[in-house]
Formats: sequence, C-alpha cells, structure tokens
Amino acid sequence: MELIRFACASCGQHISATRAQIGVTAPCPNCNAVVTVPSASTLPPPALGPLVRFACASCGQHISATRGQIGVTAPCPNCNAVVTVPSASTLPPPALGPLVRFACASCGQHISATRAQIGVIAPCPNCKKAVIVPRTSTLPLPRPVPLPAPLQPKFVKRKRYQTTVILIDDSATVPDEPKKLTKWTDDFTVARNWLIGELGALRGEQYFADIFDHMQDRSVFKEKGRLRSDLL
Repeated sequence: MELIRFACASCGQHISATRAQIGVTAPCPNCNAVVTVPSASTLPPPALGPLVRFACASCGQHISATRGQIGVTAPCPNCNAVVTVPSASTLPPPALGPLVRFACASCGQHISATRAQIGVIAPCPNCKKAVIVPRTSTLPLPRPVPLPAPLQPKFVKRKRYQTTVILIDDSATVPDEPKKLTKWTDDFTVARNWLIGELGALRGEQYFADIFDHMQDRSVFKEKGRLRSDLL
C-alpha cells in the first residue's frame, strides 16, 4: 500500500495517509493544527526496519506495516473494514521463510526482503532511491558456491631398494662434476642388474656404487673402484 508522507507545517509531526485520503483536511495528531493531505509525499520513505504486525478485528487478516505507518487508518486489504496501525505488534514475528529477491530499478542493486515486507517502500541501500518490495522474486536464487575439494597429502610410497651410482671422470683435462644416478625398486635383482648396466656403459672412470635396503635400514651392497670391462 503506497502512502503519502508529509509533515505538519505547525509542529513538524510526520504524518502518513493513503492515496485515497489526498485532499482530506484533518487535525494534526500531535498539535491539532489543521493539515491537508498533499497529492505526493514531501518526506523521504522510511528505512526498512522491524514491522508492526497486527490482525484485522473484523476478519482476522494478518497485516504488516512500517513504524512510520503507526496510527494510520486504512481499509483492511481482505474485507475493507477500517483498521488502524497500532503502536506495537500484536502478532508474533513470522517464521523465517524464502526471501523475496529483486533489483533496484535505478542502480540494479540486488536486494532481499522477507515476505512480511512485501509492498513496503524503502530507500535502496546503494543509491537511496525508493524501492517497493514485490510480491514475488524477480531474481533467480543465488547459486551456492561449492567447497573446494579437500587437500590430498602428497604421499609417495617409498620402494625398498635405493640404488646409487656415483661416477667420477678422472681422465678429462678439466674434471667434471661427479655424476649421481639413483633408482628405486622393490626387487634386489632389478637393483643389481641396473647397477651393473650403468657401470658397464662407461670406461676409465672411478665409481662408487651402493644398494641400500630401507626395510633393513642398511646397505646390502657397497663398492668403489675403477670401472673395468670384466666388472661383475
């Protein structure tokens, strides 16, 4: 229900009236000076706040009004009997339900309101232009943001045998950095054959070779020397 909001010229009392009361002359509820309802509001709309909830005495229709409408007399929206907005709610607050979601026509700001606030006029929280809460949502429901997948710890299963071969070239004019080669396996035969293959691929170099058994926590093969064609 759109209301005309204006102030008494004598005392400044804020007064609300329905559009059907435009042009009506009546005493100010505060100082009794004569006031006339203007054709348009001369006061800004009130901010959304706790609603005054009451029931029509004739039909029991539940009615909601803003605190700025306290004392306003208007027809019941259901049976047209005259009702006056009380100074405090006479009904318990409604259970929280789906919100009415809409956008400000001036700036596009997304706004949410309860169903009890349908029809309430209030300033947009962004641009302060007057907005009216519609009967139904005009915006789709926001999509829920999925939680990120839980972090998976990086776990690498360590194999049993760690074979290490270090090669040192002592024949070069300028010594190179030692070459370190490593292989992991669960099979001792594979570890030994890989070691033989790596040493057999090079000649004329010093070497250090080791097969470490992580299950027994000790080296099961260790050797150092110079590579020979008849090695192993």
